[in-house]
Amino acid sequence: ALGVHGCLPHSHGSQGCCAYHRSALTRHYKEPVSASTSSFTEGSSVFGGQANLLQAINNIFTVYNPEVIAVHTTCLSETIGDDLPMIIKQSQANAASQGSTQPILLTVSTPSYRGTHETGFRLATLAIAQKLAERLKQGGFGSARIEGLPAADWVLIDAGDVVVHLFRPEVRSFYNLE
Repeated sequence: ALGVHGCLPHSHGSQGCCAYHRSALTRHYKEPVSASTSSFTEGSSVFGGQANLLQAINNIFTVYNPEVIAVHTTCLSETIGDDLPMIIKQSQANAASQGSTQPILLTVSTPSYRGTHETGFRLATLAIAQKLAERLKQGGFGSARIEGLPAADWVLIDAGDVVVHLFRPEVRSFYNLE
C-alpha cells in the first residue's frame, strides 16, 4: 500500500502488530512510515474489532483524508473472524447516511500464520488489481481484463484505452521499468 499514491495502510489488529510493521518498514526504507491501527483492546480481541475499525476509518478520513485506505488483517482479527468486506460496507453506509462519501477502501486478508511476507505482498497486489478493475468498470471503461494472477508478481489490467501495471517491489526493481 505504501507504493500507492495517497494511500494510508491500516493494520486491523492490536497496536503491537502495527508497531512491528512500522518498525520493519522504517528500517527498510530508512525513513518514517505512516500507518494506523484498529488498536484492539481485550474486549475487541474477544468480541470482534468492528467498532474499532469503523471508528478508525472515520478518524483517518477526518484527520488525514487519504485517497485510499488499505486495511490489512492481522492474525488476531483473522482468528476472531472479523468480516472486513462487511465492515467496509457498513462504514460506507454510515458515511452515506451522513451525506458524505469515502475514498477507496481496500481490504487484504494477511494473517501471519499463512504464507510469508511475499504472500502478503501478492495478496495486496491482487486486492489493488481487483479494486482498480471494479473502479474502471464503474467509470465506464467496461470490464477490464486482468493478467498475471494468481502469482500477482506483475499484474496487467487492460481496460482498452487504459492499461495499468502493478508490481511487487522486488519485481519492479528486477525489471527496472521507470
